[in-house]
Amino acid sequence: MITLAGASRGRPHHMARVIDNALELASKDSNIEILIRLDEDDPALPQYLESRIGERIYRVGPRLGRGAARPINEMAMQASGDLVMQLSDDQEFITPDWNTLIENAAAPYEHIPTVFKLNEGRTKLENPVVNRAWLRHFGHLYPAEFSHLYSDTYVETIATKANRLIPIPGVTILHHKMQYQDATSSEARIDAKADFQKFIQFKDLMDAQASELAAL
Repeated sequence: MITLAGASRGRPHHMARVIDNALELASKDSNIEILIRLDEDDPALPQYLESRIGERIYRVGPRLGRGAARPINEMAMQASGDLVMQLSDDQEFITPDWNTLIENAAAPYEHIPTVFKLNEGRTKLENPVVNRAWLRHFGHLYPAEFSHLYSDTYVETIATKANRLIPIPGVTILHHKMQYQDATSSEARIDAKADFQKFIQFKDLMDAQASELAAL
């Protein structure tokens, strides 16, 4: 099973669209878990919860600071799936049977902490897929120190250095993050500089974690 773990604020219609898109293109009889973290102080909260899928997928709690990394991490650690993929409310699933393609490609690495990269040809890892072994090894998807940006770069850096970043060709999931100019996107830009500084400061830690991972 694959779990889509995400967070959203102020964009209930975008989130509903992405979820419908993901399920529509998933393989028939798929076993997909979706966990989306919402802020209890979000003015749009009633719109999320009144949707037909609200009770099954949404988890409401206090706001965990600015940015999406912490709430996404919380959902990832609650996931039941053997694989966890970050789900953003500005994604678009393109490939039919995306979940089966991911699960089949990831199966040989079940017991090896691994990150899987989609969108063949793109240089940057976005919306990473990790297996249960990765979450067990690190105890998180993203370090709590990050607000939003560079959290996926942190994961990609460690996986690349340890030779644990595995591309999955033929699966495309687009991320239209630059199309939205709202409060959530603005906060991410504000925090970008601080997150970049943290990324630089963690270089030695990333090197050590990569070496440890490569030795497993």
